[in-house]
Amino acid sequence: MKTFIIIHGWDGDSRIGWFKWLKIELEKRGYKVLTPQLPNHGEPQIKPWVDKIFEISKNTDENTYFLGHSIGCQAILRYLEKYNVKIGGAIFVAGWFDLKEETFMEDPKTEKEARRIAKPWITNKINTAKIRLPKGKSFAIFSDNDKFVDEKPNSKIFKDKLGCQIIIEHDKKHYEESKTREIPVILDILDRLEEIK
Repeated sequence: MKTFIIIHGWDGDSRIGWFKWLKIELEKRGYKVLTPQLPNHGEPQIKPWVDKIFEISKNTDENTYFLGHSIGCQAILRYLEKYNVKIGGAIFVAGWFDLKEETFMEDPKTEKEARRIAKPWITNKINTAKIRLPKGKSFAIFSDNDKFVDEKPNSKIFKDKLGCQIIIEHDKKHYEESKTREIPVILDILDRLEEIK
């Protein structure tokens, strides 16, 4: 059986919004779907998140697919960098290697805390050369008006360094779990994945 592992973002909740919708859609297609709630999600840390992915990703193989949102994309990449496992494919939604300054300025009361949390994820660079994503089966989705993620430099890394196919949508913001109910383009990607043997 094919398994999809969905990793939420910073302060995210894998049980609501488009994650809930996607789980239903994947199960309709016969996938086993895992939507773990990662530890301390309001203050994500690299090691606990990577450790949790490792814990739930036993027997990862070509029938295992990952989907991440925002910082969850980084967590998946760091897991793949560390363990060098084989997977069937990946979908990254609003993934980033660096954040816009507006991310921290959104709420002046929490600016210092947000910078402290984000710093390790930004400064501890991912060695993309160690990550082997399946050719033609890895995708990165961005919005052209994401207030946190600049799609141009980030999509370039996903394309040039990781070999992902890039999809840039109009006016989808950051695909927040609490505000976005569906991401139909993911279903198009699933159709393409299922066509590739």
